[in-house]
Amino acid sequence: MQMKAQIQSSPKKVIQPTASPTLEQSFTTSAPSCYGAQGASASDSCPREFFRLPRAGCRDPLTGLSRSMLNLLVLPCKENGFRPPIKSISLRRKGTLRGARLVSTSSTLEFLRRLEAEQSQAETAQQEGEQANLGNDFSI
Repeated sequence: MQMKAQIQSSPKKVIQPTASPTLEQSFTTSAPSCYGAQGASASDSCPREFFRLPRAGCRDPLTGLSRSMLNLLVLPCKENGFRPPIKSISLRRKGTLRGARLVSTSSTLEFLRRLEAEQSQAETAQQEGEQANLGNDFSI
Protein backbone atom coordinates (compact mmCIF):
# COMPACT_ATOMS: atom_id res chain seq x y z
CA MET A 1 0.00 0.00 0.00
CA GLN A 2 2.76 2.39 0.74
CA MET A 3 4.07 1.84 -2.74
CA LYS A 4 0.74 2.69 -4.22
CA ALA A 5 0.66 5.92 -2.22
CA GLN A 6 4.12 6.89 -3.48
CA ILE A 7 3.15 6.38 -7.10
CA GLN A 8 0.05 8.48 -6.70
CA SER A 9 1.85 11.26 -4.88
CA SER A 10 4.71 11.57 -7.38
CA PRO A 11 4.09 14.17 -10.07
CA LYS A 12 3.20 12.73 -13.44
CA LYS A 13 5.65 13.43 -16.20
CA VAL A 14 4.13 14.38 -19.48
CA ILE A 15 6.23 13.19 -22.36
CA GLN A 16 6.05 15.58 -25.26
CA PRO A 17 6.51 13.97 -28.66
CA THR A 18 9.69 15.11 -30.33
CA ALA A 19 9.63 16.38 -33.85
CA SER A 20 10.67 13.35 -35.82
CA PRO A 21 10.87 13.33 -39.57
CA THR A 22 7.98 11.85 -41.43
CA LEU A 23 8.48 8.83 -43.60
CA GLU A 24 8.76 10.99 -46.73
CA GLN A 25 11.35 13.25 -45.13
CA SER A 26 13.57 10.40 -43.96
CA PHE A 27 14.30 9.25 -47.52
CA THR A 28 16.16 11.24 -50.11
CA THR A 29 14.62 11.59 -53.52
CA SER A 30 17.77 12.48 -55.42
CA ALA A 31 19.57 10.02 -57.63
CA PRO A 32 22.52 8.21 -56.11
CA SER A 33 25.76 10.08 -56.49
CA CYS A 34 28.28 8.57 -58.85
CA TYR A 35 31.03 10.67 -57.33
CA GLY A 36 31.04 9.41 -53.74
CA ALA A 37 31.12 11.66 -50.70
CA GLN A 38 32.95 14.51 -52.41
CA GLY A 39 30.17 15.02 -54.95
CA ALA A 40 31.20 16.89 -58.07
CA SER A 41 28.57 19.29 -59.28
CA ALA A 42 28.20 21.77 -62.08
CA SER A 43 27.55 24.57 -59.60
CA ASP A 44 30.92 24.40 -57.85
CA SER A 45 32.13 27.85 -56.87
CA CYS A 46 35.62 27.07 -58.17
CA PRO A 47 35.48 25.53 -61.65
CA ARG A 48 37.92 22.71 -62.22
CA GLU A 49 40.42 22.82 -65.07
CA PHE A 50 40.16 19.05 -65.54
CA PHE A 51 37.59 16.46 -64.56
CA ARG A 52 37.67 12.68 -64.42
CA LEU A 53 35.57 10.53 -66.67
CA PRO A 54 32.39 9.51 -64.86
CA ARG A 55 31.98 5.97 -63.63
CA ALA A 56 30.33 3.44 -65.93
CA GLY A 57 26.57 3.96 -66.01
CA CYS A 58 26.81 7.53 -64.72
CA ARG A 59 26.80 10.89 -66.45
CA ASP A 60 29.12 13.83 -66.10
CA PRO A 61 27.38 16.43 -63.89
CA LEU A 62 28.75 19.38 -65.89
CA THR A 63 27.72 18.30 -69.39
CA GLY A 64 25.34 15.39 -68.87
CA LEU A 65 27.39 13.23 -71.24
CA SER A 66 27.89 9.55 -70.53
CA ARG A 67 31.27 7.92 -70.09
CA SER A 68 31.04 6.19 -73.48
CA MET A 69 30.21 9.44 -75.29
CA LEU A 70 33.08 11.25 -73.59
CA ASN A 71 35.41 8.41 -74.56
CA LEU A 72 34.38 8.87 -78.21
CA LEU A 73 35.19 12.57 -77.92
CA VAL A 74 38.52 12.35 -76.06
CA LEU A 75 40.18 9.20 -77.46
CA PRO A 76 41.40 8.81 -81.05
CA CYS A 77 39.00 6.45 -82.79
CA LYS A 78 37.37 5.78 -86.14
CA GLU A 79 34.25 7.80 -85.22
CA ASN A 80 36.23 11.04 -84.80
CA GLY A 81 38.72 10.40 -87.61
CA PHE A 82 41.45 9.63 -85.06
CA ARG A 83 41.45 13.33 -84.13
CA PRO A 84 39.64 13.78 -80.81
CA PRO A 85 37.79 17.13 -80.62
CA ILE A 86 38.21 17.36 -76.83
CA LYS A 87 41.59 17.48 -75.09
CA SER A 88 42.40 14.98 -72.36
CA ILE A 89 45.40 13.54 -70.58
CA SER A 90 46.15 10.15 -69.13
CA LEU A 91 47.58 10.36 -65.64
CA ARG A 92 49.44 7.22 -64.62
CA ARG A 93 52.68 6.08 -63.07
CA LYS A 94 55.47 4.64 -65.18
CA GLY A 95 55.15 0.92 -65.73
CA THR A 96 51.49 0.74 -64.75
CA LEU A 97 48.70 -0.26 -67.10
CA ARG A 98 45.92 1.70 -65.45
CA GLY A 99 45.60 5.37 -64.71
CA ALA A 100 43.09 8.16 -64.64
CA ARG A 101 41.81 9.95 -67.76
CA LEU A 102 41.44 13.68 -67.11
CA VAL A 103 39.34 15.73 -69.52
CA SER A 104 39.89 19.43 -70.11
CA THR A 105 36.86 21.40 -68.94
CA SER A 106 37.54 24.38 -71.22
CA SER A 107 38.03 22.13 -74.26
CA THR A 108 34.77 20.31 -73.49
CA LEU A 109 32.78 23.54 -73.15
CA GLU A 110 34.37 25.02 -76.31
CA PHE A 111 33.41 21.88 -78.25
CA LEU A 112 29.82 22.02 -77.01
CA ARG A 113 29.51 25.75 -77.82
CA ARG A 114 30.96 25.17 -81.29
CA LEU A 115 28.52 22.29 -81.86
CA GLU A 116 25.63 24.47 -80.68
CA ALA A 117 26.63 27.27 -83.08
CA GLU A 118 26.91 24.85 -86.02
CA GLN A 119 23.50 23.37 -85.28
CA SER A 120 21.82 26.75 -84.93
CA GLN A 121 23.36 27.90 -88.25
CA ALA A 122 22.12 24.73 -89.94
CA GLU A 123 18.61 25.27 -88.53
CA THR A 124 18.62 28.90 -89.67
CA ALA A 125 19.73 27.92 -93.19
CA GLN A 126 17.06 25.22 -93.32
CA GLN A 127 14.33 27.66 -92.24
CA GLU A 128 15.46 30.24 -94.81
CA GLY A 129 15.44 27.56 -97.51
CA GLU A 130 11.91 26.53 -96.58
CA GLN A 131 10.73 30.16 -96.72
CA ALA A 132 12.33 30.64 -100.14
CA ASN A 133 10.58 27.50 -101.41
CA LEU A 134 7.22 28.76 -100.13
CA GLY A 135 7.42 31.76 -102.47
CA ASN A 136 8.04 29.52 -105.51
CA ASP A 137 5.00 27.27 -105.03
CA PHE A 138 2.80 29.34 -107.38
CA SER A 139 2.13 27.75 -110.74
CA ILE A 140 0.44 29.45 -113.70
